[in-house]
Order: sequence, then C-alpha cells, then structure tokens
Amino acid sequence: MNVLHEGFFRTVFKGEYEPAGFALNLARKDIGLATELAKEFDVPMPIANLSEQLAIQAMNRGWGEHDSTSVVKLQEEMAGVEFPRRYRCSQSS
Repeated sequence: MNVLHEGFFRTVFKGEYEPAGFALNLARKDIGLATELAKEFDVPMPIANLSEQLAIQAMNRGWGEHDSTSVVKLQEEMAGVEFPRRYRCSQSS
C-alpha cells in the first residue's frame, strides 16, 4: 500500500504525471479488455465504462504516456477545482 500511497501523492498532489508509474494508455487497454469481456457475458460494469471514457478523453489530450492518475486532471477541470499542490511525498523508513 505504501507504494500506491506515495505514487498518488507524487502524481496528484504534486502534479507530476511523468514519468508514469503505470501509463494511462496501458490502463485504458486493461479497462477495455475488462469491459469487452463484460459485454460478452452481459455483465454490467458502469464504473468501468465511465473509467474507460475518462481514460479516452485524457488520451485524446495527449496524456497517454502520462501516469494513469492523470485522469484526475479531467475531474479537476469538470469540478472547477484543483488539488492542493503543497503536499509532499514523505518516505518513511
């Protein structure tokens, strides 16, 4: 969990989406595979479908090589807010 926690602080709270820990284009591919399989078996996955659409929107902005958390920038824009960038990722030993 610490890796995820630190990665989120680096990307979202510091606004550093490059280099990618896990690139958005790869996340979109994985989500797409899941939604395709769900359709094949008639399993509704509304949150996955929404996630895929957000990933596509972000990729259309040229963010495919950015970290997969870069979709947060779309949420910030839609909400008219911005995450505070004052937080720093602290490493505990």
